Amino acid sequence: DIEVSPPDSEYDSSIEASYKMGDQQVKETFTVQKTGENFLLYDITQDVNLETIRSRTLPMQINGVGVTSDSVDLFPGSYVFTSGSKYIAYGGGPMVITSPNDFARAYDHRPAITKAGTKAVVAAAKAKLSGCAKVAKFKPSGCPFLNIRENPGQNISESSLRRRIVGNPFSNVEPQTDYQDPSIAEFRITVRWTASASGTQNGQSARFEIPNATDFTTVRARLTNDPIKVIFGR
Repeated sequence: DIEVSPPDSEYDSSIEASYKMGDQQVKETFTVQKTGENFLLYDITQDVNLETIRSRTLPMQINGVGVTSDSVDLFPGSYVFTSGSKYIAYGGGPMVITSPNDFARAYDHRPAITKAGTKAVVAAAKAKLSGCAKVAKFKPSGCPFLNIRENPGQNISESSLRRRIVGNPFSNVEPQTDYQDPSIAEFRITVRWTASASGTQNGQSARFEIPNATDFTTVRARLTNDPIKVIFGR
């Protein structure tokens, strides 16, 4: 549905036109410049700055084409931003540029974790925490919490150590992307746990109990990895 209005004179440097971009009706004035015997459009693309959303750690594709710079020239049209990962996506839906003079808000398309990403990160964190709790060690590897230390006079048998996670530390968690590295998802959890073990106290057989312990930890995962692996940190 392209309609171009004739110029008022041969010396006119602008042309009025109307057309449809999808279902949207657009009316625009185009500057033209005579080159030889022809009049050509002076501006044909929109320079879109991607500095606010593009990261060196997260791939970006526009309509399937890889982006390698912080600025792209886009013709009028509809553009979809993708990361190549089901766990993280560029938000805001398609970027629609109605004309070369249109203003494109790249910030609306900043990356965010998807529902699949949230589910995968939480599932990986649950599995890792469960594995840590099952390790009969005072300091389970990869878990900078759940730690147990002996007091003077105690000799605790590590092999007898049993831990139990109390409640669900992952209820209502909302992983967010790291501001400086959007390929990283992170969130904090509060871990409540109990423990029991056997051993000796001052040379006498004894039973040891930790009835109520609480630890706080940060969960981080790189969303560009599949499967997701999480890291616990303080």
